[in-house]
Amino acid sequence: MRVTLCITEPGCLMGALFKLTAERELADMPGVADVDVRVDHGYVWDPQDMTAEYRHRLAEVRAQRAERMKALPLASPWARVPTGTA
Repeated sequence: MRVTLCITEPGCLMGALFKLTAERELADMPGVADVDVRVDHGYVWDPQDMTAEYRHRLAEVRAQRAERMKALPLASPWARVPTGTA
């Protein structure tokens, strides 16, 4: 079985993990004798490559993540640190 993975950007650090996972999962499938997984680093990915359902799901996940981030007590980089309190 030959599979080509197209990742979102050439420098994606997850490409190697995706490749290894695909190799393992495909090799475990019944009837698969040989697995050849390659990563196409030259593919120009576009969000339209995702199904509409997945784009919607991704938007929901990102919105939930943004809400959780707003709730975190983050210090402003411009906040003054009191002196003598070490």
